[in-house]
Amino acid sequence: MIRERVYPNIQTHTQATGRWSITDYPTQQLTTDLEGILIPNEGTAWLCHDWDQVELWIQGAQANDTALLDAKKHKWDVHALNTCQAFALPMPPVLVDANGHPDNAGWRATVQWKGKDDIRRSFSKRFVYRILYRGNPQFAGDIPGAKALGLGGPQLVKASRAWLAAHPAIPLFWAKTDAFIHAHGYTVTWAGRKRRTLSRDLSGRISAATCRELSNHLMQGSVADLLNLTVIELLDTMPYLELIGSKHDALKMACPLDKLEESWPVYQKIVQQARLINGHNLTFPGTFQQVNADGSKRSIA
Repeated sequence: MIRERVYPNIQTHTQATGRWSITDYPTQQLTTDLEGILIPNEGTAWLCHDWDQVELWIQGAQANDTALLDAKKHKWDVHALNTCQAFALPMPPVLVDANGHPDNAGWRATVQWKGKDDIRRSFSKRFVYRILYRGNPQFAGDIPGAKALGLGGPQLVKASRAWLAAHPAIPLFWAKTDAFIHAHGYTVTWAGRKRRTLSRDLSGRISAATCRELSNHLMQGSVADLLNLTVIELLDTMPYLELIGSKHDALKMACPLDKLEESWPVYQKIVQQARLINGHNLTFPGTFQQVNADGSKRSIA
């Protein structure tokens, strides 16, 4: 059945993390090559943004992880750094631009670095998130690139330990979080949203799996809070905007064409404003794009 219009149903209270469930049609499930089948109404354009590495920065702030916070502060190539830490590679001389800086040419040759398409970099991006989700690294062989890199269980465990050795604040944060969960039965995001468990065994203990789930709430739930608060602030400031939907850490808002010029600076300011997380005043850079009614797209500086 071909539809000229779709009317997605956005459910805001179905997921424990705080993320939205979008159904009929599930627009957030469209792959990149199919996203173009949906376009704005005539007379409007979509204001779109995607935050960069937002989960990493939130986890760094919550855990007071100096390595991640320094990477954010100095705008270092965090994915290249994570790759070097996990694979025990030497660090590039210039940490800001591992892929293109001329002073890194010798380093790129030594480690046979292929830039943003380096399979080790692509693998590490997903692998580090798997670590932060507290998944068992031994079973991370399903991450694309693991087989091509010859990474089995022992190698994956070794890479996980190597990365955590460079981020000692992370396991310490997990231990403190677990102790809090056992004592209180819940965790709280930076925005104050609780997630509680009633699952205890006969001795009153909470399982390790439940601790991991509540611990993940501090990262995934915090990102959902950031998105939800941003939507509220955008609509409070510019009530003529319409919510189109979200996908992971990205957002789409419909804007009348006669409001575009005045809306973009306000939209960007709200999306990238500072948030106080565990004593750290963090801003979250975004990538911005305008989608027009004819399907064309324009990057916004």
